[in-house]
Amino acid sequence: MLNSTNSVNLRAAVSAALLLLPSEFTEVKKIVTGQFDLFHSMYKPFLEEYEAKKLLRLSSTANDQIHFSQDCDLSVACSLVSALPPSIRSQMSMMQGEKTKLRESGRVIHNTKISAREEAANCLQRILRRRVMKIYYSIQ
Repeated sequence: MLNSTNSVNLRAAVSAALLLLPSEFTEVKKIVTGQFDLFHSMYKPFLEEYEAKKLLRLSSTANDQIHFSQDCDLSVACSLVSALPPSIRSQMSMMQGEKTKLRESGRVIHNTKISAREEAANCLQRILRRRVMKIYYSIQ
């Protein structure tokens, strides 16, 4: 169960990162100095999964960095959004004024519809910024 939950969280983290990153970028080792091998081993399966689905292309650079190119089509953005946690998707739907549906169980379903990748990225960025600030001010 823990591995399954961890996989869901890692996939969501990769999806969020890809939504927020430009169409082309290189791996930055400085971010995870000292823990790069662990970081790489944790995320590699998800990057390979997205590469297999043709959402991402990986290539090596002359200085042993990985160059990433991602497909920025709307269908890819929708796929990335669908991998985000339900609470994030729900907030995205509410911010965009989407209508909700009610399941037979009584649970509310938010259909996150996006019309542009940039719209999804901006919305996600606002949600994450609010969450970080909320945590920051709660520990002050």
